[in-house]
Amino acid sequence: MYISIYITDINNVLVFEQLLNPVAPSFNELWSKLQNLYPDISGDNNDKATCSSIFSNDKYINCRLGKNLELYRYCSNVNKLYFWCLVSGRLNSKEQLYPFVIMEELEQSLMTYFEKEELTITKLVNNYDRISLILYWLFDGGEPTVGKRYNNWIKHNIPSKYDFSKVINNTAHNIQIALQKSQKQQSNFPYQDMNFDSNVAVPWRMRNVDHVNNELYLDLVESIHVVLETKKRKSSYANSTMKIVTGNIIGKALVKSVLNGNPIVEMKIDMAGNDLESIFLHECVKSKDVDKDQEFENTKLIKFLPPDGSFKLFDYNINLNTTENTKKEFNAFNNRLGLVTASFEDGIGMKNDEFQLTLNISNSTKVQSIQNLQIEIIFLPKFQRSEEDLFNSSKNEANDDSINKEGINNLSKNNSDLGKVDYKIKMLRSSHGRFENSLSPNKCSWIFDKETNVGITPVLTGCVEYTDKNPNKKMILSHILLNYSYNGELASGMKIQSLEIQSGLKAGKGKSLFKGVKYSTTIEELKLRSRKI
Repeated sequence: MYISIYITDINNVLVFEQLLNPVAPSFNELWSKLQNLYPDISGDNNDKATCSSIFSNDKYINCRLGKNLELYRYCSNVNKLYFWCLVSGRLNSKEQLYPFVIMEELEQSLMTYFEKEELTITKLVNNYDRISLILYWLFDGGEPTVGKRYNNWIKHNIPSKYDFSKVINNTAHNIQIALQKSQKQQSNFPYQDMNFDSNVAVPWRMRNVDHVNNELYLDLVESIHVVLETKKRKSSYANSTMKIVTGNIIGKALVKSVLNGNPIVEMKIDMAGNDLESIFLHECVKSKDVDKDQEFENTKLIKFLPPDGSFKLFDYNINLNTTENTKKEFNAFNNRLGLVTASFEDGIGMKNDEFQLTLNISNSTKVQSIQNLQIEIIFLPKFQRSEEDLFNSSKNEANDDSINKEGINNLSKNNSDLGKVDYKIKMLRSSHGRFENSLSPNKCSWIFDKETNVGITPVLTGCVEYTDKNPNKKMILSHILLNYSYNGELASGMKIQSLEIQSGLKAGKGKSLFKGVKYSTTIEELKLRSRKI
């Protein structure tokens, strides 16, 4: 049973609380209990090594506060808020995921209700009453309601753009009319004529929605997570020795529907040869309505009756661990790794202490620039290996005399020994962007402007400067991490061929139907590493 919901900022200052049960503690009482159980949670103790790890900055955490009391916390990276949930009763391993799902749904419901891409503390405080009503709508008797969690039902029953005094007066007036009508009919059920479902076309949409204009917006968003590996010190995507260790494209289709009536939308998607391994559809899409176009084999048809407002139509996953057959069929994997091709080389120069990074930003007729390009450069001592390679290495390699086992153990301790090496990573020259050193001596960053034009080849040259002429430990470039984004096309090559309204659309009072489609790609993490160091 859910007994309370709390929302705090990242400093654990209360923003909102809803006590679903009379015996539920306030957040101040709960926080005092937490401080008694975990004294270091407030951060006052300088010895932070003893602080309980469950209250780290992890996105999902839970802890037990008593025999039948558990606390769950969900960290929202988008809104910089903590959502807390107090649950009574023991949950099994599968049920322990439910509170996190509930809190994520609550966050999405609030963002959809207020039509905001980000929730602010001011917004939550100023709408305390509405949020309370939303939670009363989402929970019944300490359990999540079934069939009433749709955003259109919430908006219909908890209007956001009207004074609540009018809502209360109208509700009282409607109840009075219903009572009078029931007394005349001498009915024992005074509310039998108040059919809640009479205005519902489908569970996720009200009947005959009315807007001034008809508008339909579709955003296709993809994020890339790839780890590439090469056996050579000179590393680039073009190398025959390059292989994908792991790679995925995670995509989603976000829709904003402002359509009158009960429209049936048909969407044709050019799949660009991609095989969607796992696709999760909104319930407004029937599985039988997702099929291949009879005329075009590589086109997928999707029909749906959209909810009113913003929602996620579907999300999908594309596996980039290509086989030889898929390479031949779809022209290898590198056309799905974004617009930026990176390569690095170290051990160059007269003293073999220089390194060079080269980026090739491809031209595109649909993309004018890429945003927030940043490359993180990581060095490790020559006798160490990357952490992934240590797990995958064979026993023979593990016994190699060139590997310093003491150094490997230190590597697993967040590179604590690296600061003892007398060296500094310096930039010699750069054609674009700026160079920044990190607090960790073995890391540095190559940071570009907010927008970088396509069709250029930036080059960065640097060196590792040692205090001693003959250092005991030499640093070599282990791997680089790329992050950037761009709008105009998807890394997978998928695109919308058509977006049409088949039936059920009522003419708007103003302009005709407006449709908009937007593509955006984000390289969350592209890691290029050498296999041996």
